Amino acid sequence: MVRILKIHSHAPQPKPHSAQREDRVYLEITRGTARRPMRLMKEPVYLIGRSHDCDLVLGDAQFGDVHAYLYRTDHRLFLRWLGGGPEVSVNGEVTSSTVLHDEDRIRTGPFEFFVHVCSANRRPIRAEIRKSIRMHSPM
Repeated sequence: MVRILKIHSHAPQPKPHSAQREDRVYLEITRGTARRPMRLMKEPVYLIGRSHDCDLVLGDAQFGDVHAYLYRTDHRLFLRWLGGGPEVSVNGEVTSSTVLHDEDRIRTGPFEFFVHVCSANRRPIRAEIRKSIRMHSPM
């Protein structure tokens, strides 16, 4: 008699909407002035601040040279506020450090950003279009 054994992996599985390495992460500027409102996170660390060395430069004197940063691992995306300057909130909750997910809203001072986590083969749908689609879709 032959027995067939099923092998189950006990490795932790990534949460839905988490930032897996093959996914692309975009930060959409939804409040504030920008020539390019959709920004691709190309490196594991994405700096946000007033310095011209930052990936996203905030043209406002109330922000420090580096105000906050995004950090990406294989399965997660983190936000860290470095203190000083305006508080940072994610989905309305003030935070200094948190895990980010697709469709999270980040606010600091006069700026607001929308997080997009997309598979490598698709482009993000802008926040206002996504909201409009949801408002008009049947429940």
